Amino acid sequence: MGRQWVSRMLALAACAAMLPHASGQPCGEPGRLCAPPAPVTSAPQSVTPRIALLLPPGSDALAEAADAVKSGFLAAREHDPAPAPYDVLDEGHDAATTRAAVATAAASHDILIGPLSRSAIAALASAPATREVRALRSTSDGRATEALPDPGHAPVPGSAPPTAGRLHILLNTPPAGSQRLPPGTIPLGLVLEDEGRQAANWASSDQPIGKALVVTGTDRWQIRLADTFTAAWRAPTRKALRLKLDTSYSLISDSTLNELPALLKAEHITLIFAALNRDQARDLRRAVGTQMPFYGTSSLNPGPDPFLPTPELNGARIVDVPWQTTPPTDLKHSYYSGQTDLDRLYALGADAYRLAKLLATRPPEPVNYDGLTGHLVISPTQATVERTEAQAVYHMGTFQPATGASTCGTATAAPCRNTATPGNNTP
Repeated sequence: MGRQWVSRMLALAACAAMLPHASGQPCGEPGRLCAPPAPVTSAPQSVTPRIALLLPPGSDALAEAADAVKSGFLAAREHDPAPAPYDVLDEGHDAATTRAAVATAAASHDILIGPLSRSAIAALASAPATREVRALRSTSDGRATEALPDPGHAPVPGSAPPTAGRLHILLNTPPAGSQRLPPGTIPLGLVLEDEGRQAANWASSDQPIGKALVVTGTDRWQIRLADTFTAAWRAPTRKALRLKLDTSYSLISDSTLNELPALLKAEHITLIFAALNRDQARDLRRAVGTQMPFYGTSSLNPGPDPFLPTPELNGARIVDVPWQTTPPTDLKHSYYSGQTDLDRLYALGADAYRLAKLLATRPPEPVNYDGLTGHLVISPTQATVERTEAQAVYHMGTFQPATGASTCGTATAAPCRNTATPGNNTP
């Protein structure tokens, strides 16, 4: 009898469990079963990263340059179908305020862009690390975050202060001799010496055997540029003759210019590299003629203006950012200063925004990116950037891509891509 009663009770309980759950009845009430929660089939919503743009204050000597970077940043954001929220912050005016500004920005933003001034970058590069440097990672919702401490980047005195997993895009280059930057730091600044090396590679490809006349002025940047070209050009089959001109008053004396044709002939010069500004290069070219192959960098680029051509530089082979040689159309009407240096900074600001959006949602792998400042190979974990700029031949305010060079952005070719291919290190 007892066993029969127990069996009946178990059967009734089983039947009751199969009844539908009454509305409003507590889940888990005896005799009721809770339906399993509906499976989530939609993908997690992407969280747009918040960006901090750190620039010199409006009263600073770099205010005009900062405005150009900001204009490029905002133009790229305007063309973004999913624009990221951002704040423009003061980068500080000395080492202490710069470090404080970066720390404050990192506390409330996912991505940092800046500082712009070289002194601010130097302040960051010389700051002692105060906590572990951590490798940058990305979560499934698209937000950058920090991972476990990276033993390969232990904090050492003099290293750049870590931003705890925040992607940090520098708008200038760290000073020579700085400690290795922590992972997630992208040194995006434009480097004139890189252009000099690329010009030397271009020239040596055109002339595997020859002798270059490397002409420089007295400014420090001109000497550095000439040194870089000379070092990259020289080889057993290639020689270089350095000629330093007195440009202390920006002009080259007529007597010096008049002696150049005889020098070219006597030294059997086969090409000229000019580490000069635009006006000095124009005077030099007027003296030597347009028949001698003539190479230069952005320092002598008169800019893409067919209404104000510089005929003396016709045929000059120039290494410069694509924005200055094959400017695309989507952002061109947003900003044009007529000053080539400011236009390059505008392009830098646009690239910084697009890279911030791109890298924030990607794994920390090497990335290829075709931007307004060149083709970039970026390694977030190694904190390195390799930039290849455009190679173009100047003619009356317009540019023709050099043979074998990229044609992106021209009227007859595809526009410059703003995409990336992770894991591909081939420029």
